Parts: sequence; C-alpha cells; structure tokens
Amino acid sequence: EAWYTPYVEYCVANGIIKDGQFTDYNKNITRGDMAIVFANILPDSEYAAIRTYTLSDMNDTLPSAAAVKKLAEAGIVGGSGGQYKPNDLIKRSEACVIFTRIAVASMRDSKAN
Repeated sequence: EAWYTPYVEYCVANGIIKDGQFTDYNKNITRGDMAIVFANILPDSEYAAIRTYTLSDMNDTLPSAAAVKKLAEAGIVGGSGGQYKPNDLIKRSEACVIFTRIAVASMRDSKAN
C-alpha cells in the first residue's frame, strides 16, 4: 500500500476528489487539476464571489473550468497575462498562495480584471 492511500481515501470519502479521478498519484499535478481539488476542500459557502475575473484561456469545455471560475471569483486564484494556463504544472509557490487564500479570507484578492 502506498503511503498516500489513506489521504486519497479521505479525499474520496469527503468529496474532494472522485474515485478514479487521478490514475497516478506520483505524477506532478496541473494547475487545472489542482484547481478542481482546491475548489472542493471547503463548503461552497466559503467560496463566495468577491470579484469578476475572466481568464481568456478558460472555457466551459475544460474539465477544470467551473473550479477555476469559482476560485477566481472568490479571489483565490488569478492568472498571468489574463490566462490561467490549466495544463501547466503548478509550482509550490503558486500552491502556497492558493492555500493561504483559502485558509485566510482576508488575503484574497478582490481586484477585478
């Protein structure tokens, strides 16, 4: 059994991820996939929209579109040059900013683009 198995089981049991959603937990995660995880950590009421924020590379056909929109409008994620870049790998520094903004609502960015 892999060291991460109990954590995956917890996430599945608590609706953070779906069973079988990820096939390789040793693989690096994309920004889009991480947004899906982050968007399910807390109840929806904790992700109240505080701004209008549009990202030009996100559209409704992408699996992460709803999660990115939820996080962007809540001031938790942003983009670079108006793009989210969902297929890029997420950096530790980016994940730290997101974790902080999820945990500390006063750190969220309320500026619209």
